[in-house]
Amino acid sequence: MRVIVLSATGFLLLAIAGCVSAQDQPDQQAAAPQSQQQDQQTANAESANTDVDHDKTLSTQRQGNDRYPVCSPMDSNNHLDVSTGKFVGPSCQMEAD
Repeated sequence: MRVIVLSATGFLLLAIAGCVSAQDQPDQQAAAPQSQQQDQQTANAESANTDVDHDKTLSTQRQGNDRYPVCSPMDSNNHLDVSTGKFVGPSCQMEAD
């Protein structure tokens, strides 16, 4: 009789432990997409900063070149360079000082 009771108790404990660990798994799975999403946001922000830096370099090099229009907020590809207070973009020149 003791063997049956101990076996039933052991089985019950194993079943409960399985339920507890099964509840932990969705949290771990949910954490992975959030981490991936944060990594993607960081990569996007770094890429955007690189694009702005590249546009600033191009716009600065084009200063005084009449083939390129002066950068303005009218073009959606242009960005405000906060260090100079002027707009920069991929296909325009930075306003002269």
